[in-house]
Amino acid sequence: MTLSRNELTHLPPSFGDLVGLFELRLDNNQLTALPDSFGHLVGLEEIHLSHNQLTSLPDTFGQLDRLRSLYLEYNELTALPATFGKLVHLERIRLSKNKLSSLPDDVGELSALRSLDLENNRLSKLPDSFGKLVELHVRSLSKNQLTSLPDSFGQLTTLDSLYIENNRLTSLPDSFGQLTMLEQLILSHNQLTQLPDSFGKLVRLKRLSLEYNKLESLPESMGSLSLNYWDLAHNNFNDTTDPTLSAINLRKQMGWPNPMRRPPTTQTT
Repeated sequence: MTLSRNELTHLPPSFGDLVGLFELRLDNNQLTALPDSFGHLVGLEEIHLSHNQLTSLPDTFGQLDRLRSLYLEYNELTALPATFGKLVHLERIRLSKNKLSSLPDDVGELSALRSLDLENNRLSKLPDSFGKLVELHVRSLSKNQLTSLPDSFGQLTTLDSLYIENNRLTSLPDSFGQLTMLEQLILSHNQLTQLPDSFGKLVRLKRLSLEYNKLESLPESMGSLSLNYWDLAHNNFNDTTDPTLSAINLRKQMGWPNPMRRPPTTQTT
């Protein structure tokens, strides 16, 4: 069913009777809430609800246990229902441009999740269970208010791309070096003062962005990396001839090399 680009402000309770639906498109409307009966649509595998005005999801949302793709970007969500962790077949979630300040403790139960976009929310921390999302390959946590990452973060060993620019990170956990599948890492516009020694274990890393932090030096272990693109501009390096910088033997790319991503912007409050 496609009801996109209308002016719907609500759905009737009887909407939950459409139990044969497996794909539903309700994006670009004016919905502020969903009826409790929405949880009766247990055949749904894909839902498009982006560009609405949703402030919450009903607790019955957790009954949609066949759901694989969920698009909720550009809404007004401040929290996710406690039942969200029951959506164990979810593979893709887009939640960017909302007002989420936290995630449910059982978010780690989404064991099939491969792609997660939480960009531009108000997250100040991640639950410890976050490290259980071991199937993740791509994740964006950009433009939040994160000051740290949980120690369990290093358990995300399948992660190959991580965008976490425009936060308030002051350090990274030692477990960060366990992310050995990472190929692209964007950490610009944070408040990092140092990197863990384990950083040198990111042997697949090819693209690294660390501009606009407070780094004064780099761990010696980084000398073993073979990056193609990197940017360390606007940090607090006192000596540009730092032996670690020389050992990395990289070509600095001033422009952003990936045409699929725009350059990071300064953090907004």
